[in-house]
Amino acid sequence: MMVGNTRNADTISSAKLYEYMGTKKPLLVSVPSGALRMDAERYGASWITEPDDVEAIATCINEMYDAWKKGALPRPDQSVVDGFDRRALTSQLARQLALSTRV
Repeated sequence: MMVGNTRNADTISSAKLYEYMGTKKPLLVSVPSGALRMDAERYGASWITEPDDVEAIATCINEMYDAWKKGALPRPDQSVVDGFDRRALTSQLARQLALSTRV
């Protein structure tokens, strides 16, 4: 996943990252500091770089390949994955809406 160094990039929260998290596979995330980077760090199975650091991206690709060859790819933090599950989030929203309509 990549988000460039653009104005207000630190405030971007792309649904695509959370869809990728649902795959429970290791991720290469090239994003500036901000919400996406923090969530990718919490995921626990991410290689994270700045979006314009080509050398770091190449290094991460090599590290990911080496980890795959050794059968040592990291696993994500399941509680983080569960926290972004659409069904769980929809259920939480429905409960909050139900509570807010009680008189």
